[in-house]
Amino acid sequence: MAPKRKSVSRALAPSRGRGTAEVADKRTFIEEARRRQILDAALHLFAQRGYNETSLSDIAAAVDVSKGVISYHFQGKGDLGAEALRHMLRRYAEFVRVRLESKSSAREKLLELPAACIDFVQKHPSDYLVYLDTLGSFGKPLDRQRFMAWADAGMRNLICELLSQAQQSKEIPKFPIEPLADVLQAAVDGLTEQASVAPKEVDLVASGRMLQQMLAAVLDGRVELTRR
Repeated sequence: MAPKRKSVSRALAPSRGRGTAEVADKRTFIEEARRRQILDAALHLFAQRGYNETSLSDIAAAVDVSKGVISYHFQGKGDLGAEALRHMLRRYAEFVRVRLESKSSAREKLLELPAACIDFVQKHPSDYLVYLDTLGSFGKPLDRQRFMAWADAGMRNLICELLSQAQQSKEIPKFPIEPLADVLQAAVDGLTEQASVAPKEVDLVASGRMLQQMLAAVLDGRVELTRR
């Protein structure tokens, strides 16, 4: 039996747990809108000043609410920082989702994935640096490790799902899925990281095109993949 297919946005943003989802379901439309407003303001200030130099009062002033409103929605600055990163990743997921859903086959989606990720970085060049700064400033090392694992799992799950679909539909030959998913994710993450920290040194367009060509060679069977 074929595995149940996930939407692109769901695959890129794995669940944070049943309890968190239940809390989100109970929020009103107005509360959700206010949370998004706060998170957008927080990310904007983090990009301008850095996470450590931005206070809850600064964020409250940017949204024109009291600090108490911030505290109503978030359990301290660390919680707000983590939620701001999740908000950023959801925005990333939505961008990729739209790009991939414009393609009709799993193989086409796989080839579009690197370009979509790279284009998002070009449109939001400060996001990766905000991610690094914010992630490194809240919680304990184990908390940060778990957050990074959660964030990485979304992209890896998506790649594995697309590869599985493409093999089941016989668009691509059979080969071990997981190693290719790891390598493709590492390549995309590495390129976007390099472009974020050294934008003048990295030609993202040329690098992305080369990555697509390499991926196409694998998907078309011109490069044999083995577990050895």
